[in-house]
Amino acid sequence: MQRSRMGHHKSCHFNINTKKKNKENFEPEFTELKLSLRESYAELNKHQRDVAVAITKLLPKDINLINDIQWKHSKLCPLNTDERLICNNLLEVNKLLTKLAESKASRIVAVHRTITNKGSKSPGISNDSLPTTNKQYVILVNWLRYNMRHPNRYQTSPLDRVYIPKKKDVKIKHYPSKLSNDVFKEDKNLRPISIPSIKDRCLQAAYLNAYQVVSEYFADPHSYAFRPGRSPAWAAHSIAAMLRGPFQATWALEIDISKCFDNICHDFISKTSIGIPKEILNKWLKQGYILRNHDYLGKQPTEKGIPQGGVISPSICNMTLDGLTLVIEKELKKLRAVGRINKSNAGYVRLTSTSKLFKLFRFADDIVVLTRSRYIALLVQEIIKNFLDTRGLQLSLEKTKLTDLSGGRAYFKFVGYGFLKRTYWHNSKWYIVPPPENIKSIKNKLRLISRNKSSIAELFYKYNVSLQSWINYYMTTNCSKHLNDLNSWVFINFYFALERRIRKAKQQFFIKHLEKSKIKYNKKRHHFSRRVIYKIINSKYRTYIPYRNSKIKWYVIKNHTKFRNSVYILYCPKVTRLIRNFPLTACNLNYFLDDVKIFDININYSYGVRHRVYKKNLKKYGKLSCEGCRNTVLNKASLVLHHVLPVSYGGKSTDTNLKIVCTECHKLIHTSVASRDLDNCLLYINEKLLKIPDNVFKMLFSNVNCL
Repeated sequence: MQRSRMGHHKSCHFNINTKKKNKENFEPEFTELKLSLRESYAELNKHQRDVAVAITKLLPKDINLINDIQWKHSKLCPLNTDERLICNNLLEVNKLLTKLAESKASRIVAVHRTITNKGSKSPGISNDSLPTTNKQYVILVNWLRYNMRHPNRYQTSPLDRVYIPKKKDVKIKHYPSKLSNDVFKEDKNLRPISIPSIKDRCLQAAYLNAYQVVSEYFADPHSYAFRPGRSPAWAAHSIAAMLRGPFQATWALEIDISKCFDNICHDFISKTSIGIPKEILNKWLKQGYILRNHDYLGKQPTEKGIPQGGVISPSICNMTLDGLTLVIEKELKKLRAVGRINKSNAGYVRLTSTSKLFKLFRFADDIVVLTRSRYIALLVQEIIKNFLDTRGLQLSLEKTKLTDLSGGRAYFKFVGYGFLKRTYWHNSKWYIVPPPENIKSIKNKLRLISRNKSSIAELFYKYNVSLQSWINYYMTTNCSKHLNDLNSWVFINFYFALERRIRKAKQQFFIKHLEKSKIKYNKKRHHFSRRVIYKIINSKYRTYIPYRNSKIKWYVIKNHTKFRNSVYILYCPKVTRLIRNFPLTACNLNYFLDDVKIFDININYSYGVRHRVYKKNLKKYGKLSCEGCRNTVLNKASLVLHHVLPVSYGGKSTDTNLKIVCTECHKLIHTSVASRDLDNCLLYINEKLLKIPDNVFKMLFSNVNCL
């Protein structure tokens, strides 16, 4: 039976001989759609690249100029010849974007992304269920086509609003309850998250495929949030490069917008939208919401703001704040022409261009401006305030800070990174450091995990996941000292967590044994000394493993099964290899035109075997892509290094034995071996994604007739 690789996509079920015959395998390739998922992803990438090239030829890069022309055109004001030409080009661009959004490839990809997303299980207010069969998948894709062709007939369902705490450590006194007499009061520590229905999310994802090309073209050079290929590490290292370079900033202005997503003006969005029909966009904006557990209050209107749980809302937020650097440059040029800016005011900078007066970095609604003088920093703050007033936004005066960087130990924060200045013998240098608040938060998280009633194997797993995710975020910083301190704290805390679990288990066993002999349990008499528990931990849960000619303590559990040994090793923060040399290139890169360069930046700050495996994948496919389903992957977090010959069967972590696979394909490969599914195992062996020794293969599939 010949099957294509598309059958191994992460949305598909691989078991051919299922026990329940009523269920249909969810495989979009063998349906009426005629386009497989792999082909649709490839076709969508080609369309996006063609549209990106067309936009660069037709439109200027100043989004504020285009917004002014659109406003004049709506008010029937007279236009110049250049403005008329831009209006005609805008119509052509809108036609190209509607073709891209309405294409079959973009609709298939949109449905697939909403189904495989982490938040796909939340259905919203409507009782729509996720498509689990081919027919349901086809119906949803055709529903998108009908509503795109007839936008006036499209009807939205209200949003499902939930309030969550802004910080994990904060305890909420008042939270929405199910009582009808209770009146909900909004708290400063709560953040509203509005979740649309599944159908609305699919339609938003279809239009996002086109809208993302526009937002990438008009994006500011130093905006790093909600853009493909960008990361917070790139933002942090670009700021550090600017501080260490010849610019020599002496003032840092930290700006924060109060409730950015909740207060954006709807009129501004509808006027400045490119690529989305206004009928559909206005229905999304005036969608309304219903508070969860407060159905008696009914539907509440949405007069301003964008839902934080929406698919397209982050890119809309980026588009509203784009063009800020150009506005500041124009305003400063006017002030320089009048004579309000001099060399003394500007911090003795050459006034050849206004771009040398300031450097702006943005991550969503968090903004940092570096300047040489306090006077220019205050001018920039006023300009940003006027810029936000037109969009219905305001600065949060509590969080805006102006810090002096000329001191010996200057410090400021941005995107969870701390920037610290140290002076040694009249020589100063800037370092990227994890802030002390975030170190406290990871310690509190690990304390809560240790206090939960979970088994020792679960404790190992939860500790490793939380530690690895935290350390991977700060891997590119100067945090070797912080990791050594955290290492000692982790092992002490983990030892006491093991001690508590062993003591409880021994007490329960002792009580049951005494009940049979009809003896009462006494804490003082039947007490376990720490010496006994120490011996149990050393014999079962602690071994010495050599690492670079030095023995380091690791905590290990070994459970012997029929075919392999399951080993749980505690992650050691001290051993992590830090990446100091982060590669930086031009900040004006467009993902849809210069995607290979962006991928090189994201790959080069990995190291060792991982670096070599990524390079092989790039040479083979041109982009980072899963070798199971062959889909391009924008996020490195969703990729896994898969051992072709498993470690339990003698496999080693070398270049020849490792391949890049997405998380879903990785699960499916291992479940095929665990469930002893012969058809899928043979398929993976033919595709060179799996190797099983002959002895183990006979033991696994000894009951199968074909052998």
